Amino acid sequence: MKGWLQKQKKRQVIVFTHDLVFYRELMFYATRHQVEVKFQNFDAINSTVGIISDQAPWSAMKVNERINTLEEILKEAKKATAASDIKSYRVTFYGFYDKLRSTWERAVEEILFNQVVQRLEKEVKTMSLDGVVVDDEAIETVFKGMEKTSAMIEAHDHASAQGSSLPGVDSLYKDLEELKIFLKAQQKKRKDAEERLKHLKKKAV
Repeated sequence: MKGWLQKQKKRQVIVFTHDLVFYRELMFYATRHQVEVKFQNFDAINSTVGIISDQAPWSAMKVNERINTLEEILKEAKKATAASDIKSYRVTFYGFYDKLRSTWERAVEEILFNQVVQRLEKEVKTMSLDGVVVDDEAIETVFKGMEKTSAMIEAHDHASAQGSSLPGVDSLYKDLEELKIFLKAQQKKRKDAEERLKHLKKKAV
């Protein structure tokens, strides 16, 4: 893979794949070896094929890419609220929390565990352990984020006696902001830890 990628710096190569494991491996090595990559996703709806977008499949997205998507969903929720379109708002609401919940999960492997072990990747990046900080604050925050989002998704059959209306769009903004705050705090902890443990990598070199 390394030698092949180095050659691609000198010419354009088009790769078609439906294999997300191969896609993640390709993107990983391209980033490592500073090979520019332009990604496009081909999708289909029923008999309509060849629908092109520049957005990766949700399962292949990094946390920051997912947050961008969540922010776009919030715009749709705001439009539905302004138009008093409860049907559209309901669909947007549940879609938002379903994606927010899976983003909390991805944040655990990508941010909390500093990408040491990731799904769809073969490597265990032991040299990234110096940036792993799993303290009580982080654990409590993840627990609360998962608990809140799990209570909002349609995957659970909620008791009909609850009968409460859906929270407004402000609640969605607030819950996304809590994830952003966690990410920012965890990234600072990571940098601090890497600074404290930088002597380990000097020894490794």
